[in-house]
Amino acid sequence: MLEEDVHVWWRFLDKFASRFLGVYYDVRVGGGDPSTYGRDPKWAMLTYRLLAKRIDAIGELTDELWIIEVTPHPGLRALGQCLGYLQLWNLDPKIDIPANVHIVCEFLDPDMSHLFEANKIVAHVV
Repeated sequence: MLEEDVHVWWRFLDKFASRFLGVYYDVRVGGGDPSTYGRDPKWAMLTYRLLAKRIDAIGELTDELWIIEVTPHPGLRALGQCLGYLQLWNLDPKIDIPANVHIVCEFLDPDMSHLFEANKIVAHVV
């Protein structure tokens, strides 16, 4: 999570923190198979860490996960991140319960609101 996102995140937590069993930060997804990055395990792990994408936060509830992207003013980049994170998570889920994507922001323009809704991404304006 970027420094400029933190104040938005804290406002979100003020409203929703009690719903979560746990919250995990900078969760890696994707990155490929480290065993294919050479014989040196340290080099392979470093390569994996560089290639993996990082979800801002995952909120764990009893029957679902929230894959959470945080940004003050989301645009098409945030939409792509949300869609990509869900696809990569579903390839290798770390927790075996259904995952949904949520965007947390302080402003959401009408175009992005439509695009998030059309892609079943829940928006939280805080």
